[in-house]
Amino acid sequence: MTLYNFKKDTVFYVVSNNIRYNIDISEINFTQDIKEIRRDVKTIQSDEMFMPVLIDAASPANFSITFPALRESDFEVIFDRALDVGTFDIYIENKHRIFKLEYCVITNATFVLEKMRPLSMSVSGEGRKLSQVTDIPGTVRARSSTRTYNQVSYLNILLNGIPAFEKLNSVSIELQNNIKWNPYKTLAAVCLPPGEIAYPLDFVLEKRILAGTITDYNIEGIVWDSDTTLYIEAGQNVNGTIYGFEFDLGNVTFTSRLNTGDIYSQSYDWRLTQNPASLSQLIRYITTNVEGDRAILDFWGFAILDSDGLPLLDSF
Repeated sequence: MTLYNFKKDTVFYVVSNNIRYNIDISEINFTQDIKEIRRDVKTIQSDEMFMPVLIDAASPANFSITFPALRESDFEVIFDRALDVGTFDIYIENKHRIFKLEYCVITNATFVLEKMRPLSMSVSGEGRKLSQVTDIPGTVRARSSTRTYNQVSYLNILLNGIPAFEKLNSVSIELQNNIKWNPYKTLAAVCLPPGEIAYPLDFVLEKRILAGTITDYNIEGIVWDSDTTLYIEAGQNVNGTIYGFEFDLGNVTFTSRLNTGDIYSQSYDWRLTQNPASLSQLIRYITTNVEGDRAILDFWGFAILDSDGLPLLDSF
């Protein structure tokens, strides 16, 4: 009897530092390719047309996953691994199989801020090896008793310390961790027994990029700055408590450009130039109270509120 494996039945686990986390996902894709080396055998003496193939190595495994950024802390392990470029193992379980992606690293993280949609984070990355296993190791981390989704209804953006965007259209933020796998096509790999192949062993981090785009319907002249501050706080404000992402960036460069669609808009493309000891100093997954009388831009509603939720200015 054929046993079909349905994606809708997938249960997702991360094992990091020997702790097993069960995490909610909304989408997942993963695969690994095997390298083929073809050798031409057609010579003057031979007219053979079909080339033999040597299989002795695998490319790094690839994965892409989208997670809802719940108010609870169950999601934080993925958020932390994106910031510290730490390695972890992934286990994908359905009714009939358990797949393992070992020694994974996140190479791209996109913070998804869409109008009146749940706050989420999409990551993609690479791993050493994809295989099938029979069990999942690690000490089980208990799940929170609730699962509360954040709706993107709140956004606070300060450019150089002041509110700078009146008619926000969209916001995108992306973190890139550019890695390079160490050479593993070695003499030892070539001399593997028949039927075995070489897999990647380790990688080096070559460069990191944190950048994004802010699009505003308010049209100004073309502006730019090579060194300014940018503060972004996104998520949901619930009775004065903020749930979501915080970006406190001390040094960014930005340029603006005019967009001539059905409605004219202006986009600000920014990039981090700061070099912190750790990105966790600049990016946080937060549950915190609104402090002081800092002006808050109510995303998509375009109302400026004070710390008590009362209007400071008329709605735009």
